[in-house]
Amino acid sequence: MANKLEKRLFGTLGSAATPHIPVRIYPTGGSAVEGYIVKQKGARRFKCLQSTPTSPPYAAEVFKIVQGTAMDPTVAGTMTVIGMLNGSPIALKKLNNRTAADFSGVRYKWSLSDDSTQTLLILTRI
Repeated sequence: MANKLEKRLFGTLGSAATPHIPVRIYPTGGSAVEGYIVKQKGARRFKCLQSTPTSPPYAAEVFKIVQGTAMDPTVAGTMTVIGMLNGSPIALKKLNNRTAADFSGVRYKWSLSDDSTQTLLILTRI
């Protein structure tokens, strides 16, 4: 699989010395919640968990990046990756090892910022 993300970027948010990629997931039978990537299954498929599960499913499920431009996923079993550009959220269509693209085809370099309460994906347009 080309452009596989580094495994060190997967895991719980806000608690490790190494920041991890935040995602918004829409679990079966729920509403959009914050989550994190556990494992990459393909170029655009990831196994994710809710950051603070309050309802089933508690186990990992495979969520796919949403094929749309909405900030919050609205279809069960999907997820979005949201980056921040100058304080504004951007829904990302694709996330590579150090670059990303939004649904308009704009490309960005990205980095993670973690202050132990939240993790943000910071974008810089290229």
